[in-house]
Amino acid sequence: MRAALPVLTLLAACAAAPDRPADAPPPLLPGDVVLGGGPPEGGWPAMGRVEARLDGRPHEWTTFDYSLGAFSASAWIARRDEAPQMSLRALPDGNPEAEGGWLFARGTLADLAPGPTDDALVALTLEDSVVGPRWQSRPGTATLVLETLEREAGAVYGRGTGSFAATLCRTDGEAEIFDPGDCRQIEGRFNTELQFDGT
Repeated sequence: MRAALPVLTLLAACAAAPDRPADAPPPLLPGDVVLGGGPPEGGWPAMGRVEARLDGRPHEWTTFDYSLGAFSASAWIARRDEAPQMSLRALPDGNPEAEGGWLFARGTLADLAPGPTDDALVALTLEDSVVGPRWQSRPGTATLVLETLEREAGAVYGRGTGSFAATLCRTDGEAEIFDPGDCRQIEGRFNTELQFDGT
């Protein structure tokens, strides 16, 4: 059971986006936040791990809980447009304040239960920004599957495991243009606590 913690002021990371082509992937921004203030005593709590092979080489990332009494874990399931959306933001080298190399995986579940997601998106950032230079999956090409889900009724936290795979191509900004000459293959698994909001 997690202890109650002081509330941390959060800055919304959402901004009005320009008109987007119908086939453009959804922006990474909704549901993501920029943190204000410092970590609690002992540092940000780790939630779990993401392991993957990137271009055939093994890599590892860590999910963290930045909540401090507010909804701001880096691995969560929340209701978006009446459907549960799962989102993972994992950081490299066990560093909760890493300034690049973030791994994102996000998709919409049919129900609050294990299964494949729709509109799956996977991205790997070069900077500490979800809309800066990055490699990102093209629309309809990524897979993200929630394989197990453990949660007591009404609990704020649970645990999930699953898998993902994608071809990531270089892009920037609103991801309307991808560089087909600069792509990477990723395939991995996650085992992490999940924070729940509105589900």
